[in-house]
Amino acid sequence: QAAPWLLRALVAPLLPIRIVTGWYPLPLLTALGAGLLTALVFAVWPLARARAVSPAGMFRALIAPPASWPPLPILGLFGVSVVGLAGLALAGVVDRRVGLIFIATAVAAAVLLAGLAALLLRAVRLIGRRGGTRVRIALANLHRPGAGAASVIVALGAGLAVLTMVALIDRNLAAEIDLRLPKRAPSLFLIDLQPDQRSAFEALLGSTEGAELMQIAPIIRGRVVRINGIPVDQTGIRHWTLRHDRGLSYAGALPAGTELVAGRPWPADYAGPPLVSVEDEVAAAYGVGVGDRLSFNVLGRVIEARIANLRAEIDWSQARLDFVFLFSPGVLEAAPHTLAAAIDVPADAEPRLLDRLAAQLPNVTPISVRALVAQADEVMGKIKLAVAAVAGVTLLSGVLVLAGAVAAARRRHLYEAVVLKVLGARRLDLLRIFVLEDLGLGATAALVGGLLGSLGAAAVVIFAMHLPWTFSLPVVLAVVAIALGLTLAAGFLGTWRLLGRPAAPVLRAP
Repeated sequence: QAAPWLLRALVAPLLPIRIVTGWYPLPLLTALGAGLLTALVFAVWPLARARAVSPAGMFRALIAPPASWPPLPILGLFGVSVVGLAGLALAGVVDRRVGLIFIATAVAAAVLLAGLAALLLRAVRLIGRRGGTRVRIALANLHRPGAGAASVIVALGAGLAVLTMVALIDRNLAAEIDLRLPKRAPSLFLIDLQPDQRSAFEALLGSTEGAELMQIAPIIRGRVVRINGIPVDQTGIRHWTLRHDRGLSYAGALPAGTELVAGRPWPADYAGPPLVSVEDEVAAAYGVGVGDRLSFNVLGRVIEARIANLRAEIDWSQARLDFVFLFSPGVLEAAPHTLAAAIDVPADAEPRLLDRLAAQLPNVTPISVRALVAQADEVMGKIKLAVAAVAGVTLLSGVLVLAGAVAAARRRHLYEAVVLKVLGARRLDLLRIFVLEDLGLGATAALVGGLLGSLGAAAVVIFAMHLPWTFSLPVVLAVVAIALGLTLAAGFLGTWRLLGRPAAPVLRAP
């Protein structure tokens, strides 16, 4: 019971809710079942193979380990354990779809890791045939029967893949915030400003040192009700702009920097039938173009407008006042509407401006961009910390597997060291061989983890976050350095004492 209280002390400051600790039998039983099934999944196969090894085979296991498959009952127990573990993972989440996605992702990642490990070990075998003596011996130790390199690559590569994915996602989010946002984003957005309050608002800004009005635009709510005369509920179109009322606006000229994809802008003094400018992505979803007609319900009145031009997809990261539907002048001016404004104000002057705004224009609602960015940064930091913790646990499991593989290979390394010493190898030669073996193991695990982590990060950034993807070589190189450092440290601790063992006592040992 000490673990929940310790976890509460560590995690509670990071969560927006209060954590209540107590005795909950069902989660404990679920964790117990997951632990037992996990142990079965990883232990039943090697135990079954060990049971089938004959006494004579034990003496040959060092150079010719058994490669037979377990009997069918053992394979059935293994399959039941895997299915049971997946069932517990599925039962542990409220949204079954999330559980299925997790299971599918875990299975796909395991298959990809195992496949990549097998391919790379095959490549190591081909490369090892062309190197020098030390290189051939070191690389042969990776792909020889019973070496255990594949399990180390899968386990260590899984941790490195999660670590790579977290780091690359974080780097892409940082680039999105630092590079794609304009150098001078608005400090405040103001909404619900009445048209007759514009003069007082501008006077208030003029008396605030450093404050500047960047944009101001009228806003009125409306909904698309017909597309080329057909009611939207009969068109079969399911687009987010058709679900609720949208913010509409009007202007005599298109905003500065607008990129037209089709059509022409209307004159500043236009006074003809209603025209509307539409974002090209929305027009494509509607199946319309320049000259087609859209009907809007604005405060109970249906207004039909002809599409005059199509604008390039709006880049919302520019933190500007933009509208999917922008009308020509002479249509919406007479309807009741409000104004929205984007202003830039120094950080030290923002509190004073907000106080004066609340006193003089209490109906105006300010939205602080600085506060939103700070809050988003805090949330992303907590998410990154949580995912990094998962990556750390996964990486720790890989390190434990690596340590187990080094311990299991201790007898083989001793045997090889003695044989090579008898053949004339020096201690430095043995050290080089074992270092090359560890470097090959670390580089292979790093390549597997870096490749899979990069693919996972790219999929999350592009398909889940809908952001541009940027590959960061320093992140991958850092992961490679971590993998090489872990394998070299584990290998050094496991083989250093073997290098000084004399050959004669080992050869005379029974």
